[in-house]
Amino acid sequence: MSTRRAWRPAERGLVVLLVVYFLVFFGLALRQFNIFGRDQSLYAEYDSMFWWTLQGKLFLMSGYGLSEFAMHTSYFWVLLLPFYWLAPGVPTLLFFQTLALTLAAWPFFLLVRRVLEDDWAGWLAAAAYLFLPALVSQNLNQIQETVFVAPFLMAAMYFFVARHWRWFLVFGGLTCLVRENFPLAVAMFGVWAWREKRDWKWVVVPLVGGSLYFALVTFVIMPAMRAGHAWHVTNRYFDYLGDSPGQMIATVLQDPLILVRHLLQADVLMFLVLLTQTFGFVLPFVSLPVLIALPDLLVNLFTGANQMRVIAYHYHVATSSALAVATVFTFRKLQDRCRRQFGGTGGYARLLAAGLLVVAVAQWMLWLDVGRFRQLPHHETLVRALQVVPKDASVLVPRRMLGHVSQRAKWDVNGLFWDPIRKAEPREIPPEYPYTFEYVIFDANERQYPPFFTRETFEQFSKNPAYRVIFAENNVFVFQRVATSPVR
Repeated sequence: MSTRRAWRPAERGLVVLLVVYFLVFFGLALRQFNIFGRDQSLYAEYDSMFWWTLQGKLFLMSGYGLSEFAMHTSYFWVLLLPFYWLAPGVPTLLFFQTLALTLAAWPFFLLVRRVLEDDWAGWLAAAAYLFLPALVSQNLNQIQETVFVAPFLMAAMYFFVARHWRWFLVFGGLTCLVRENFPLAVAMFGVWAWREKRDWKWVVVPLVGGSLYFALVTFVIMPAMRAGHAWHVTNRYFDYLGDSPGQMIATVLQDPLILVRHLLQADVLMFLVLLTQTFGFVLPFVSLPVLIALPDLLVNLFTGANQMRVIAYHYHVATSSALAVATVFTFRKLQDRCRRQFGGTGGYARLLAAGLLVVAVAQWMLWLDVGRFRQLPHHETLVRALQVVPKDASVLVPRRMLGHVSQRAKWDVNGLFWDPIRKAEPREIPPEYPYTFEYVIFDANERQYPPFFTRETFEQFSKNPAYRVIFAENNVFVFQRVATSPVR
């Protein structure tokens, strides 16, 4: 006779929700990719990274000439390598990105059910979690390693709350392997455990282990792989404070109010409002799990890089996950207060979770751009333009097409012919570099991603004896380089 526990109605309902959610958002992500619906720069970078790995150059980011592990210690990518080998291409990476976001809702459901002692409150909260703007947006954003932290960090939080030591270690360790900043989130579990007066292992292991691992990868491993250059975050994201940790400390000591002035800037305040409004602004900040959100939250607040405060970008997955858990703990306090004041068990937990779901869904305008799913009028022309370029030839293409040419040794964006675009790249690119490619695709219909193709651009290539037009249809052009010494 089987002793297997029957699935509860809320559990079955959650499985249905997760399956539907995954199918819908993977389908949308795949359509967006197939119809050239957005800038595909990072699609291409990570697809190329896996392609080069299969060629024997492990996790090479060809555009930078460095290993991915010299820029981000995202060792978890190794787990996806067998699947990419079986089905190479951007769709495989999109599949696992959406799968990671979807699966993160299950440990969150378990955590909510444990804290609020209500299955359907757990279901409602899990649904809300799936539609948090900072998370749901990542299904349709570009490929990023930070997205994959969601299931690992959420499982670590669940097993921490449930006091399952070994499983907490497993998922805390996996969280550290996603990116170099996440060990600091793991370290904060130690502070949380200290405030709860837990056994020493709950305090010391995450606090010391997370801190030491962060120091090791950021100050030893990555600089060694970057020929001695410091972690790029220190000199790119806080340049208003200085170019090195020492300069930053000196700047703050000389002008302590510089950080206050920075926090009072309009874009910083608006970011904080948009990030926290789903959680009732203050609800997460009165419960201990907010500690897990603090490392990334503080970085995003104090950085000088404005893009790190865009809700729909990839910088807020861990932060929003931890804020969601902290909000649930505050819900428990509110539920207990309602029970004392109004009596009975009531549906307080379900009401609070339903409110979270309504507010999360209501913020769809922060992440949904339906224009990305409309096929371009000249879509078939772009497809035919790609078909005239040999699969192993070097090629420059518009940003929308990058993910479709990244499984080759040499590819890049066609904007590199223009000095402002080339000089804006984080890598140093010589002026003659774009003229070394065998093929160039231009789309004169493009009006979203500059530079825009003009008649002058066409004449620049059509009158250049180093190139010949091999495709011209619906304002889409393919040029082939024919001279061994390109003429500029």
